[in-house]
Amino acid sequence: MGDNDEKTLDEKLILAEEKTQDTGEISIYSILEHEMTEIINMIVNNIEEEHNAKFKKGGRPPKLSLLEMVEAAFYYLAYSDYHDDISYNSIAEDYKIAKSNMYYSIKWVKNLLLEKQLMTIDLQYEDETPHIINLRKLIGEAEFERLIKKMEN
Repeated sequence: MGDNDEKTLDEKLILAEEKTQDTGEISIYSILEHEMTEIINMIVNNIEEEHNAKFKKGGRPPKLSLLEMVEAAFYYLAYSDYHDDISYNSIAEDYKIAKSNMYYSIKWVKNLLLEKQLMTIDLQYEDETPHIINLRKLIGEAEFERLIKKMEN
């Protein structure tokens, strides 16, 4: 990874988008471009209960970990509309699973994030991708305000 490994989440947010401070939102594209693994891990922790409930009944274990599912979904959502070579199939090949498994994994993550209102789709958004993570809701109002104060200093 790049220089972002040594930066804090606050510093990465400043580099990514100044408007995050006003809206509490950040594009999935920016999360990936600025290597904000902290946000991806927060999302994983937030949806872990639903993931565990989905596979509690038994059956085959999932082919991908929850982290891999979220990373694959973010990659697809951030880049597929703008790059012809990014598809369910190409991402499935990277993870060495069937295209159908990748399709259902990405669909499940996307639908769950929309249902929990952690993600919105804003077609008027100025960034390259309309998929927006509600950072304020994800980390909570108090933690978001702490982050903003730290970013302003």
